[in-house]
Amino acid sequence: MKKKKMIYIITAILTMCASNLYAFEGGNGSADSPYLVATAQDLQNIKDEPTACYRLVENIDLTDFAWSTFDFSGTLDGDGHEISYLTIPAGGNGVGLFGNFDRPGVIRNLTLRNFDIVCGNWAGCLVSTSGNWEDKKSGGTIENCRAIDCNISGGECIGIFAGTTGGLTVRNCAAFNCNVTGTANVGGIIGDSEKNAGWEYGVYDCVFLGSIKASGENTGGICGFINTTTGLKIENCVTYGDITSTGRISGGICGGTNWNTDKCTINNCSSYMNITSDMVGGIIGKSFGLKMNNCYATGVLKAKKPANPADDVWSGGLVARSLNSSDVNDCYFSGTITADDGAYAGGLFGQKNAATMSKLYYNTEGAATPFADGADPSSFDIYGLTATQMKEISNFSFSDMSKWTGTDGDMTPYLATQAAPVKINTCDMSGIDGTCGTDVEEITIIDESYYFTLDVPITINNGTFKAEFPNDEVLDGERLVVIAKGKDTMWSPAVKAVVEKVTTGITKIEQEKDKKQSNAIYNMQGVRITRPAKGLYITNGKKYIAR
Repeated sequence: MKKKKMIYIITAILTMCASNLYAFEGGNGSADSPYLVATAQDLQNIKDEPTACYRLVENIDLTDFAWSTFDFSGTLDGDGHEISYLTIPAGGNGVGLFGNFDRPGVIRNLTLRNFDIVCGNWAGCLVSTSGNWEDKKSGGTIENCRAIDCNISGGECIGIFAGTTGGLTVRNCAAFNCNVTGTANVGGIIGDSEKNAGWEYGVYDCVFLGSIKASGENTGGICGFINTTTGLKIENCVTYGDITSTGRISGGICGGTNWNTDKCTINNCSSYMNITSDMVGGIIGKSFGLKMNNCYATGVLKAKKPANPADDVWSGGLVARSLNSSDVNDCYFSGTITADDGAYAGGLFGQKNAATMSKLYYNTEGAATPFADGADPSSFDIYGLTATQMKEISNFSFSDMSKWTGTDGDMTPYLATQAAPVKINTCDMSGIDGTCGTDVEEITIIDESYYFTLDVPITINNGTFKAEFPNDEVLDGERLVVIAKGKDTMWSPAVKAVVEKVTTGITKIEQEKDKKQSNAIYNMQGVRITRPAKGLYITNGKKYIAR
């Protein structure tokens, strides 16, 4: 009898020790006293108690750290800190900072920076999956998170914040300077949404700025593919950048949906993305019954002829192809859309089928016809405006004009929930200064050609702003885009600026015969260049010949 009691006591002690093998920087893992995470090893050891509560107290650099992805369903509060330089050079399926992320899990207030992931299917920089089509728990909540300078390249179901989701909510998250590459179901925020859930969920108040490339079906600025009957919502989201797909079905907000998505909605969203794809839509590629309200797209859309002649050949400024009575209201397309021979493009729809629509507008200078399928436009509540007319909000008559705003003559209307566009006074080699809304708290400057943000100091003061460009930060004639955000607003419309050329001030040129290397080279017109061809150039006041 004594022997048995001794065995029980030893077993209990071992069990207690196993549950607390690793000592964090503080806390007990409860909601009131979360474990404090300060190092890469702290972060990795969350795997031992994946349902507990954690809070970052330091920025964490994962350079050269052999990260092992694990499932998580606890709470992680980044508390404004960042995790940087996660590298997964040859990952398989389901990789990311975390693996499957389930309810009641919450990840908030966290920044991911300089992640570089090469993977298989169902992968994301933050979480790989969050619920999915399998019989698992369904996703948690990701809120107030950012991804900056992150790259992920893989197969199917790839996104910055999550690859495959089911019931996941992503709220107030941003991806800047991010590149996403995959085959099918590829999105800027999430790759796809699969599983039905018994609660409201979706993507809210998010922004993507970057580049998305795909080789298969369903590519979108926010979400690649929707396959759920319970009503995924995409609301108050903005996308900037470009989508290039050698596959088919691409959209500025969502790539495509399955046949069972009549309860899903896209509301109050805008896309400034330039898209090249088979079957391209400014907002969505293929819609099976989805509802869309108060959205607009402004990009350059290029519809390619499908490699397979049996594939769909329709593209549209708002929707490429509509099926199952899609419902589209109070939207416009102000960009341009063109189609290769053998493909067909319209300013609103490629093929509308059973779509219902009201108060839709399109740019008659950017599209030859509203419907590529030849439908009679006089039978529908749609309107064609010139590019100039589209800059007059008085030419629009949406169902609820309080949801829209704008200033006649400046730009096309934008959503009332967006920050007002900035106004630029000067833009030269030294920086940019201008005015903005008094509620603006953040301004981002983007290189228009490659869609990366400039990491420069920006001062915002009661309705004015000034950005300073250090030496060699910009080039003469470089094209920039400026966007702004207020505390409780969406990101603003994109405002374009061109860096003014400057003169060198050189009054005397001396011959220099030695070989030199310089970061600043100018031609005889005083224009700075980066890749000199053969010819005469000036650097440091001396003449050089490039041979």
